[in-house]
Amino acid sequence: MNKISRITPEKQEQMMALMKKLYEEARPKVGIFWYDNQKKELFGVLKDFAHNHRNNEQFSTLVETHRHYWDEQHKAAVAKGNESSPFFNYQNYNQIPRCRACGYAGERYTVAVGDWFSGYSLDDELQLRDLIFDEFNLPYDFDFVIDETLNLNREWDETEKELPFERKKKF
Repeated sequence: MNKISRITPEKQEQMMALMKKLYEEARPKVGIFWYDNQKKELFGVLKDFAHNHRNNEQFSTLVETHRHYWDEQHKAAVAKGNESSPFFNYQNYNQIPRCRACGYAGERYTVAVGDWFSGYSLDDELQLRDLIFDEFNLPYDFDFVIDETLNLNREWDETEKELPFERKKKF
């Protein structure tokens, strides 16, 4: 007959910490990133859990702008002499496809993209969707939306009244 033993408090604490970590990692995230279409990879990903960034009860995203984040990363790459970093060349900030993952009430999520996305084939869209799904843990049925401020070579004028991710049309 098998003997029943009790779990130690230390083991229980370890198990609870692991369960909490797995639970947190599985939660959806919002953020900003760039997409290298040639390498088929995301880079410059800045993200956090959606529930930490509810701007109101209906909407969540990071308030960080691509431009500000690029500037920070550019300075770090130059200081380290890291010429292989995509951030090393300052002009690339708005010449590489960039995106913003956003959350809405009811666990709906969108990824804002520039008009560069409208030329993508279904295979390209699915490949990008898979990368975003893996990185941000969004439900796979998230919507892509076109945001003109994310068009290539377009800078967001910080004097504009509305935030760039509020001016979207569903793709």
